[in-house]
Amino acid sequence: MNSKKLVTERMTKMAVKFDFRQMVPISELHRKLGEISEKVSEQDVLVLKNNKPEFIIVAPDKYEEFINALDIIEQLDIYATVEKRREKPSLNSMQMLEKLKTFERPAITNDVP
Repeated sequence: MNSKKLVTERMTKMAVKFDFRQMVPISELHRKLGEISEKVSEQDVLVLKNNKPEFIIVAPDKYEEFINALDIIEQLDIYATVEKRREKPSLNSMQMLEKLKTFERPAITNDVP
């Protein structure tokens, strides 16, 4: 499973809890952007649209932490793939050439479709 799919699945299953003071309707966001942007430095803000979560506003340093965490997850995924491939027996160059000879080559024709 690739890391982006894994993270997406984890985020989908994750239950994020917000205090009602952290929630703001999208219509209020338009009117009180300055006030809300100051609030973001202290806590995340959940923006609601039709009383349903639309998006979350987070501080830049917290966003950077998320991106770094995703990068680490991706690197761990790559490492796991490399380790899994190391466990499989590999072919030397002569074995690879012999194996390639067994594949059927398509016939070359001068016909133009």
